[in-house]
Amino acid sequence: MKFHLLSIVLVLIFLSFAGFGQKIDYDKKTQFITIDGVNAFMMEKEGCGFADANCYYNVSDTTGHRLFRVYYRDFKSSVEISRANPQGIVRYIEFVFTETKQKAEVEFPGVKCEKIGKVIVKNQLIKDGKLDPKAVDDFVFTSGTPFSDRAQY
Repeated sequence: MKFHLLSIVLVLIFLSFAGFGQKIDYDKKTQFITIDGVNAFMMEKEGCGFADANCYYNVSDTTGHRLFRVYYRDFKSSVEISRANPQGIVRYIEFVFTETKQKAEVEFPGVKCEKIGKVIVKNQLIKDGKLDPKAVDDFVFTSGTPFSDRAQY
């Protein structure tokens, strides 16, 4: 009886989470981030190669109008030196919302557009193809600029 009840509970938990996952993909040809197969926004990666000095992503609506830019940043910190990170490199991404002159920083999720897209989708920055000002304000407030604040010292 206990096993049967436990298995029912586990199935219900699995089903409750299964319906809420969003499949986020990036189409390199069209440069669209898709959510569950529907075009949500465009993302164009610039630089980001081995010899490139700059790495950033232009995020645009579905018509190509740029909404904001995401920069890859890094710095060295003696506090971060360890066996796993002998140079003490701290990596993060900086969101720059040019219209409102706001910035926010989060931990570097990876260089692939899908990874950056997941951060954007998770924080609901784009709603119905447009930048959501309330979501941007919340994102900027909760994320802040902890990395660049640390890099200054």
